[in-house]
This record gives sequence, C-alpha cells and structure tokens, in this order.
Amino acid sequence: MPIITTSQLSREQQDAVLHLTELCRQADGLTLSCPEDGDSYWLFMDKDGELLSFLAAYEITQDVWECYGFTRPDLHGQGYFSALLSEACGDGGALADGDLYFVCDGACKEALKVLEHMGAELSSEEYMMEWDWEKEKELPQEVLKQAGPCPLSLLLPDGSLLSEGEPDAGSAVMVRAFTPDSRLAAFCHLSFQGDDVYLYGLEVLPDMRRKGVGTAFLCTLLCILRDRGYGRLRLQVSRGNEGAMALYQKTGFRITETLSYYLY
Repeated sequence: MPIITTSQLSREQQDAVLHLTELCRQADGLTLSCPEDGDSYWLFMDKDGELLSFLAAYEITQDVWECYGFTRPDLHGQGYFSALLSEACGDGGALADGDLYFVCDGACKEALKVLEHMGAELSSEEYMMEWDWEKEKELPQEVLKQAGPCPLSLLLPDGSLLSEGEPDAGSAVMVRAFTPDSRLAAFCHLSFQGDDVYLYGLEVLPDMRRKGVGTAFLCTLLCILRDRGYGRLRLQVSRGNEGAMALYQKTGFRITETLSYYLY
C-alpha cells in the first residue's frame, strides 16, 4: 500500500482528499476542514487506489509548517497516520528539520490521543471566521453608517484599484487603503482560491487607529469582493486578540471553527 508524496494534487486526488475530509467531519462531528492550497501532501492509498489517510502541510515561514491530518474513521488506531508522519519527517522528508503545528478542533478524541502520544504540546488557539455572501446577503446597516470618517481607496501593488483590477486565481496580493489626501491608512494581504478569498496580515497604521478606519477598510473590501462575485471571505484570528475579534464581529464575520495548534 504505497504512500504518494506530491506538491500538486491531481483532480482525482483533490476529490479524494475532500471526500475523506467530509467523511471525518460527519463521523467525528468536526468543524475542522483542510485548506486546498497545501505545499506538500502525503497520501496513503490501498491497492485499489482508495485514499485511507493523508497529511497536508503548509509552509508558514522557512522550516515552520502548519499540518492537517485525516484518516478514514473506521481505520483509526491502525498506524496509517504514523506511517505518513514517518515518511514526511524521516531522512530526506520535507518536514524533517521543521517545526510542525498540527491543527485540530478538539472534537476527535482519537486525534487528541495521537497528538499526546507524539508528545505534541498545545501552543495556541485561534478562530476561523468568515463572511459568506450567500448567507449574510448584506453588511449590517449600523456598520455601514459607522464605517469611518472618510472613504478609502483600496489599491493593488501595481497602483490599480481593487475594484478594477483582477487578481490571478491562486495568487496572494497586498491591498493598501488610502485616505482622500493620499495617506496610507491600512493594509492587508488577500489570497484568492476559487470563489473564496483568505485575508491575513490586516494592519491599521498607529496614527489611524480608533478612528473607524478598520471598519471602513473591511466594509469597503467586502463590498468590492461581493460585487466581483466571490463567495466567502475567510480569516483566522488569535483567541486572545480581543480588539481584532471585536472588529471582525462588528462587521458581520462569524466564527466557523475553533482551531487548536499543537507544536511537534
């Protein structure tokens, strides 16, 4: 039963990964999903080509990886994930010299047992939050009224307006927000994956804080992405970051997953 290592999933492999993830979500009551833009994958297949277990890794910084692992629910405790981990972390493996952060939501007791057996320690907890245009339809009117003291222009790196530019699918871009007098007010990064957009690295400049700029930035961003036909805007925020949590909840983001990161 071979282990396949790849940095690029085929369409059939993508479908198998999504199917196995959904099986685990239903069987174990997970909210945890697996992002589809991993840097490396290890797939444990049976002789008929069925996916039994997989490990997905995303390089956050050099030698620091965010990892997701799923095993078919009826095969827990039979060593499939351990075999994948040995392959990934063994001599010559992509994860051999890295710090690994394994993500779980606490719903699967078997996963917690595996992490404990590995000696992984709880490092941090985060929330996955999202704005889904199909569910929400429109921004809260009260938020739109309080969106800030001035409109903002959102520019892509080439100087074009986000509302006019067309980021490449699968690309990551910085978006900068400027006041009418051309002062930089805030910036963030967006990663475009199909109909979904991931936001990270949101920063409001110190002299622009507590002036409604963060709310104005998010409201403008949401309106532009909605008009461009995107389905969801997703982000992660630390559980202890009360200021950011308040901003995101104020603008209508909802918590969809609680993520625990275990360092291995």
